[in-house]
Amino acid sequence: MASSDANSLQLYLRLLRHVKPYWAPFGLAMVGLGVTAATEPIFPAILEPLLDGSFVHKQGGMLAWLPLVIVGLFLVRGTSSYASDYLMGWVANKVILDLRNAMFAKLVRLPTLYYDNQTSGSVISKFT
Repeated sequence: MASSDANSLQLYLRLLRHVKPYWAPFGLAMVGLGVTAATEPIFPAILEPLLDGSFVHKQGGMLAWLPLVIVGLFLVRGTSSYASDYLMGWVANKVILDLRNAMFAKLVRLPTLYYDNQTSGSVISKFT
């Protein structure tokens, strides 16, 4: 099991090198994920005082501004979640495109003897 973990770590670090040209969008996606995660526990914390006493005692002060806070919180969460999902998808597509271009460039530069000795099925399976 330890060997599998080491191989997974090596593979992850190797793939992370391909993300290096896209560090700015990747970093913004990580910030968006952090904001989304940070705002997750805020909603129950906001609702706790409301449910503990405001509805029972009819305290008007908290009931007046709380809907605006909740809407604002969901706007922040939605925006950060959308931005992080979009940026992570964009980075993933760019990394896949770079890997495909590198793989195709490698196949184009191989000598014809390689293709003479390999079946087309084995070349396609390696490419896939």
